[in-house]
Amino acid sequence: QSEAFGVLKSEDVFPNRFEPVDRTKLLSMFPKIPLPSKNTYSKEFVASYYDTDINSHVNNAIYIGWANEALPLEILQNTRVEELEIQYKQQVKYGEKVTVNIEETSPDNFLISLNKEDGNIVCLIREKRV
Repeated sequence: QSEAFGVLKSEDVFPNRFEPVDRTKLLSMFPKIPLPSKNTYSKEFVASYYDTDINSHVNNAIYIGWANEALPLEILQNTRVEELEIQYKQQVKYGEKVTVNIEETSPDNFLISLNKEDGNIVCLIREKRV
């Protein structure tokens, strides 16, 4: 065996380039989304087969669709989403009922909660439209 080749170690090929994540700093970058304090708009949905994945859980993107579908048609036709924050709290399964509650905190700014029949929060959304 030639001395020119030596032995490669995994850390030579794949050095650890990432520092450990400080979860407290990460969480402080994303402040909690408050619950709507009043319902400007509200709408109920039932999780259908086409809303779910292979595990019968509603796909996360469906929550955003439900939230926007609960807004009046005039808002949907005349504005678009500029910013959206979402905090997922709980899964929804096929057949479960979900109520979308929306508070318009100022023109085109919304706090949205999706809640199961038992009152548990599915997710919270803060949305800005233009």
